[in-house]
Amino acid sequence: MMMQNLAAYFSSLSHAERKKLVENHAKEIATWVIKGDGYIIVGVKDNINFNTPELESAIDLCLLYKYGIARSSKNLGKHRLYYSMKLPAKKIEKIEKYYGNKLSLTKAIDNISFSVDKGEFIAIMGASGSGKTTLLNCISTIDKVSSGHIFLGNTDITKLKGNNLNKFRREKLGFIFQDFNLLDQFCLKDNILLPLVLAGVKPEQMEPKVYPLAKKLGIEELLEKYPYEISGGQKQRVAVARALITNPQLILADEPTGALDSKATDSILALFNQINEDGQTILMVTHHMEEVILADRIIVMDDGKINGIGTHEELLAKNEIYREVYESQTQGGGDFDENGGEA
Repeated sequence: MMMQNLAAYFSSLSHAERKKLVENHAKEIATWVIKGDGYIIVGVKDNINFNTPELESAIDLCLLYKYGIARSSKNLGKHRLYYSMKLPAKKIEKIEKYYGNKLSLTKAIDNISFSVDKGEFIAIMGASGSGKTTLLNCISTIDKVSSGHIFLGNTDITKLKGNNLNKFRREKLGFIFQDFNLLDQFCLKDNILLPLVLAGVKPEQMEPKVYPLAKKLGIEELLEKYPYEISGGQKQRVAVARALITNPQLILADEPTGALDSKATDSILALFNQINEDGQTILMVTHHMEEVILADRIIVMDDGKINGIGTHEELLAKNEIYREVYESQTQGGGDFDENGGEA
């Protein structure tokens, strides 16, 4: 595609298509990038002509997606001054988690640091006892870290307490559990709306939110039913709707297909892929390789530490634990057993 056609084409693309386009065309835009404290200078190729506002805007969008930067009003000729705009959706800094007391102390999480970019899909995998669920619980504020910091945007959630923590959890995070956690005494619509009810949203503001979301997730015909009247796969779709209803900054999923059959699992994985392509940030714990390979990046946990982090291809090439699990599962072997070995 010629760069001059990019402006007209860019606005029609999905989140995933834009990311792919940027990967392909960023090399055509910039010759070099210098990163400073809060700014980036981009050297633009001679054949790129900022001759129309539309083309300039499209190129800026490309650079925003690729480098997480936005152009300043200052014009430096061929060189453009950009400001860093890409704050991580989630940033984890040197967190540790201990259980027990001085006489019997267990370190479940050992000095872990990483970040999750906005719109990124990250999978956390590892054997039972590796610390992956404890890590998710700390990130989700279900459990408190013993030391370190966890940021969502500019907010250090390790500093939040009481009502402030409850409000933050309710408004900024969406939770999806293996066992659905739906309330049988409520119909599906009320289950989905529960986070808004707890947030004190007025009924007339809630109703317009639920039906478009239910239609998108394929459950609009089920809203008046109760959880005991539907299948496991349908329950998980309702749980996804409940997680999305507050428009959270981050979705946290703990073994979301663990209680589903293969057909329902495929359906839920396709749904996760869809909501991620729409721009939703997702952090998911799993031990199933078919789920892991959908992620943009994968974190391999072992003995409370990060053993490796990267794409599927990167880990397959350089991470022994990841390669062994992949080969075991793709060749008909089992998942990790409860004792931390392969089943």
